[in-house]
Amino acid sequence: MARSPPPCIIKNAPRFARQLWATVLGEGGEEDELGGAGSTGTGTGNKRSLIDQVVQTALPETKNPDEVSTTVKAFMAASLSLELIELLDRIILQGSDFSNNKNLQNLLIITAVKCDQDKVMEYINRLDNFEGPEIAKIAASEQYELFEEAYVIYNKFAKMAETEEEKSTLYESAIAVLVDKMKALERAKEFAERVNVKPVWSKLAAAQLSENLIHECIASYVKAEDATNYSQVISAAEAENNYEDVVTYLVMARAEIKENELDTALIYAYAKCARTSDLEQMVRSPNVANIMEIGERCFGEGLFDAAKLLFESINNNAKLALCYVNLGAYREAVDAAAKANAISTWKEVNIACVKDGEFRLAAMCGLHIIVHPDHLEELIQTYEDVGQPIELITVMEQGLGQEGAHAGIFTELGVLYSK
Repeated sequence: MARSPPPCIIKNAPRFARQLWATVLGEGGEEDELGGAGSTGTGTGNKRSLIDQVVQTALPETKNPDEVSTTVKAFMAASLSLELIELLDRIILQGSDFSNNKNLQNLLIITAVKCDQDKVMEYINRLDNFEGPEIAKIAASEQYELFEEAYVIYNKFAKMAETEEEKSTLYESAIAVLVDKMKALERAKEFAERVNVKPVWSKLAAAQLSENLIHECIASYVKAEDATNYSQVISAAEAENNYEDVVTYLVMARAEIKENELDTALIYAYAKCARTSDLEQMVRSPNVANIMEIGERCFGEGLFDAAKLLFESINNNAKLALCYVNLGAYREAVDAAAKANAISTWKEVNIACVKDGEFRLAAMCGLHIIVHPDHLEELIQTYEDVGQPIELITVMEQGLGQEGAHAGIFTELGVLYSK
């Protein structure tokens, strides 16, 4: 039977050539170099005995870093991963001069990640002097998918960080694992509330937006004071008709960014929420919104009070007159039409007044229409459609004395008399 190598030889292993380790740790070598002449080889039993003595006696008691380094490299070269974990566990966790060695701690955790994942979390919690972020990247990779372990590493090292910038970066990496790898948005929200770091809120908000959680997303972006993703936020909120929340977001965003899209969206959101005083205050203050565009949009959607404020702010009296018409404010509509002084506006206001029985105001508009021969027939048709020939005659008679009266007025009036 081959003799087990004495511990003293193992302890003095750095003095032997590398190939000696390869021989004694190899699979069933034919020649037992440690046993000398007449040995029958290092079979499985002898190799296990060797490993036990190295792990339990030789390495834990040594104070020579070369001996540790040589033995660890030998185990690695022989692909003895589980035995290497056993060795490093004994050296680091059970007390030795090398317990706090960074390289050994790195090696222990990485080896466990690769071949004994049940032990990884224990090592992460018990050790402090290892390359946390780098090991976390390996743990969270597609090859290993140790997401919980990666999250714990980032969180642990963030708490030990010496600068706020480093802490923020590590917390951001931690929440990235939660939202990108684990898809645990509720847990990520709890984490963000606990650490309360702006980049963390921003990362959470982006994930919530991708899941179309608009209310939650906006709340997170506001806490992050992050307006960089405003186009997507506006589109998503408008698609859900969620204008109350988007107002909150846009007020925050405008403090950070001056953009036409932001101001235009905020004005529209105020209109949709019927926040008239806020809308009025904004259009009167400096802004870069496209007022005409948003006014047309509000008018098309029947938001006439908002459209009125917008058109008034840019002195678009033609559109303002139509807003007053739709609001039933015919006196104001006539005044705005007078300022616009466009035949199309006079016709629109006249038609509305006639249909609503406001014949005095309709006549004021009609006098500006009958002087245009091309539009006289349309004016006559407006009154006849509602069965008011007498009111029409009154307008025509008043028009006879106007500057610009033409033969068509006399002719059409004669026809009306005959009818």
